[in-house]
Amino acid sequence: MLSPDSVHVSIAPAMASPRSLRELEQASVLSLPISPRSRICASAAAVHHSPAAAPAREPLESIDDNCCLICMDDFSERRKPYPLPCIGACTGASVHYRCIMAWLGQSGSCPLCRGPCDPLAMEPTQTLDFADLKSTVMRPVPLDAGIVRCYVKQVYKGLFKQYGYELYLQGRIGTDEPDQFLLAAKKQLRKNMTANYSIYTTQTCDENTRVGRMGSNFLGTVFTMYDNGRDPQKIAKIQDAGNGLDTLGPGDNVLQIREELGCCTYEANRTSVGPRKMRVCIPDVDEAGRSSKIVRPTNPKDRIVNRMSVGELTDLIKFINREPVFREDLGAYCLDFGGRVSMASVKNFQLISSEDPSMGNVLQFGRVADDMFTMDFQWPLSPFQAFAICLSSCDTKLACV
Repeated sequence: MLSPDSVHVSIAPAMASPRSLRELEQASVLSLPISPRSRICASAAAVHHSPAAAPAREPLESIDDNCCLICMDDFSERRKPYPLPCIGACTGASVHYRCIMAWLGQSGSCPLCRGPCDPLAMEPTQTLDFADLKSTVMRPVPLDAGIVRCYVKQVYKGLFKQYGYELYLQGRIGTDEPDQFLLAAKKQLRKNMTANYSIYTTQTCDENTRVGRMGSNFLGTVFTMYDNGRDPQKIAKIQDAGNGLDTLGPGDNVLQIREELGCCTYEANRTSVGPRKMRVCIPDVDEAGRSSKIVRPTNPKDRIVNRMSVGELTDLIKFINREPVFREDLGAYCLDFGGRVSMASVKNFQLISSEDPSMGNVLQFGRVADDMFTMDFQWPLSPFQAFAICLSSCDTKLACV
């Protein structure tokens, strides 16, 4: 059953844009009534602490201090113990930060005693390091960084010009922590009328600060993310003109070929009724953020999009969008964004793992104003990959509604 925080996936009328996302959220907290979920948690807490509700329980002595209560994996230097945010009798119990975040995304109760939890008291065990912004945005966020809360601003560039987009890391609500600029994107139309997004680490989009690109097909159903390498077909043409060769040679030449960082596809539904269906594949990474295999295809059949079409997903991670639920009382498809999205839009989506949906939302994106969207993501995505996937949702699609 969806909560009142559910947001339509269909298009809604426009509304005035706020000055900042923080002002929007603070105003939303002050204006909206208490949700039923909050009332349930509050009443559960009151019953839980009432001496007459139940006899006093003995301390939980059987808790294993060496493993996570949710996934049962041992703690390590990489995946450190995190105190369970339980208000009840589970004092001293520990879990992985990512595990409890995924758990609380599905249930508001303690995984051990089923009492109420306090997610507002949680702080990530790792934070992003912005000393080297170029490296930070291209690496997967740390596993124990939890949900990274960001927002995307649509920037008006002028009459007859394509919109630009800027990504910001959101400061914590209730503090003076400033928002951190991460990435900016600029769209260009090629001669064959396909879209090409260049992504930079500066708001002015200086060419020397470009970290990667994303290109699409003509119908807007396939989007592929690249780093700053070169197209292997263009390198082959240069070699053919200079050396009489028609193929890429071994050795140094392969290091110039662009690396594919992911692919996002949309199912054509222009002639059908229903929400968008999207699939995303990225190279597999371990808990430390290291790729198991770098994807630099020199042959078209080795490209991620072609491997997705034949089901060859070795060394790839696949995500799908969460299916919206149709509500007859509203006459629209809806998703529960937990209060992070306030406007209906066909661009709104939630991305989950196709093999392990219990991870929760790996990425969610939704409109909060005419020119602003929230973007929340977690490991194994990097800021660049998450931003590019959201840009694909904003792009024009001839074959999709």
